[in-house]
Amino acid sequence: MFIIIPLILGYIIRKYIIKQYGLKTFNEIKTILPSFSATGVLLIIFVSVLKVSDKIAHHPILFINVGLTLFLYFIIQTIISIIIAKILNLKYENAMILILGATASSQAISLSVAATNFTEMTVFVLSFKPVLQVGYILFLIYYIGPKLKKFLI
Repeated sequence: MFIIIPLILGYIIRKYIIKQYGLKTFNEIKTILPSFSATGVLLIIFVSVLKVSDKIAHHPILFINVGLTLFLYFIIQTIISIIIAKILNLKYENAMILILGATASSQAISLSVAATNFTEMTVFVLSFKPVLQVGYILFLIYYIGPKLKKFLI
């Protein structure tokens, strides 16, 4: 429900702007929207970390558990993606798109669902994900990438 309503409102607003002001104006407005989206995600991350900061300060092992769990999650996703790429005989470029797409899943939607339906620790896990994700994606591109190219041949 919390995802469907903004989608419908976005569609209605898009149609209204195009009808009132034209496609050119809409395309100009559209260029600034990603910055608002990124700001919203960062605010969700900030608030979710703030909500659990007391728990983490008193139990720092939670921080380590979350990090290890996410790292294991990334590894499993990568292995499954590599197996699928090999089975489908994907070229290196398409295999990397599959792998990166699997590990860089839709953060904003995951955060909104978690923030509205689960505990603050769930939201914290999803908020912590981008921190590890950036380093892991760099590892995939620069370390796994060359090895994967040989494996897929």
